[in-house]
Amino acid sequence: MLSQPLAYQAALEVSVGQDEFGAPRSQRRNIFPLSRKAKVAAIMITMFSIGTAVTVGYFYFRDAHVLANDDDAERTLITVVNNPTIPFIGDWGREGNKNQKKVAKAIAEYCQKATTGCPHVVSVGDNFYDNGVVSVNDAQWQTSFEQVYDADVFNTTRWLAVLGNHDHRKGNYQSQIDYSLSHSKWHMPSRYFYESIVSGSVQVDFFFLDTNALVKEYMTSDEFKGFESNLPTPEQLDWVDSALANSTAQWKVVVGHHPIYSRGENGDTHDLQDDLLPLLIKHNVAAYIAGHDHNLQYIREKQKGDYVFHQFVSGAGSDTDKQKSKCHHEKCWLYHDPGFLAMEMQVDKLTFSFVDEDGQKVYGYEMLKK
Repeated sequence: MLSQPLAYQAALEVSVGQDEFGAPRSQRRNIFPLSRKAKVAAIMITMFSIGTAVTVGYFYFRDAHVLANDDDAERTLITVVNNPTIPFIGDWGREGNKNQKKVAKAIAEYCQKATTGCPHVVSVGDNFYDNGVVSVNDAQWQTSFEQVYDADVFNTTRWLAVLGNHDHRKGNYQSQIDYSLSHSKWHMPSRYFYESIVSGSVQVDFFFLDTNALVKEYMTSDEFKGFESNLPTPEQLDWVDSALANSTAQWKVVVGHHPIYSRGENGDTHDLQDDLLPLLIKHNVAAYIAGHDHNLQYIREKQKGDYVFHQFVSGAGSDTDKQKSKCHHEKCWLYHDPGFLAMEMQVDKLTFSFVDEDGQKVYGYEMLKK
């Protein structure tokens, strides 16, 4: 574990458009579990090549120390790849409609141009509208996923997915976990889990959460009536607190469906401000990435001490909203056209780019380590 927190600073911001709301598009080798001295068993190794000279390795480990009493965080996936590009997409599963196919094409073309391709795509939830999927044989696995993200580049891409509120409707979330067991393209081993990506001497640890369990109003919401008992995971916050504390990675990134702050239609998630944000500050998390609001957003805000909170919202995978709300933060950027977020991992920085449905970069942010 690091003796003192890392400090992050903004090195570059590029905004394409007239103002912070974004113009119309016409203008525009530390392996994480080993540090715990836990009993670890490797249960699967797969090796393959992307392009001509890049080797990607997937390693699954079971960490007995952390997971002995926690069946909801079964596995960690460690990916070894040089300078990977990782798209983040949310709120997309609409059977190819409402711009979903256009965004899928934009991601595929972006990955084709990336130096090492895209070993992963991260889905930040609301994977299937309107009510999730009922089983691993649900027709939407084909109409909203397999047949939409079917470009050749996706044949060697693994989707790391979290659950959104629409995925929890009717109590069907387990089907998305089960799909991982028989389809290597989809990776959701449990409701929350972690993964490490290693590039040379650099490591990024990702922590994937089910934030639906942390939104208290859902317990009395008509949206989940009859399925309220499926939502709580009281140990989740303890798990992420422990996992973040034990991470020795240079960068820590937390992924959940609900934004902590938002200028979109749904607004701020106050329960996450109360319960999750203090953990991000405590463990000096580099970035929090979410969806839920159907737009693209970047929010930066200085918190306690030297910590600066960076949040990226990528909820524009298909349908988008048009609502704007007032910014109360150090920096806000909001964009209402369909698109996605891409993260590029390099030795000394993480580069975040928002890309629209036509494949054009509309905003960029570089986060340097010092």
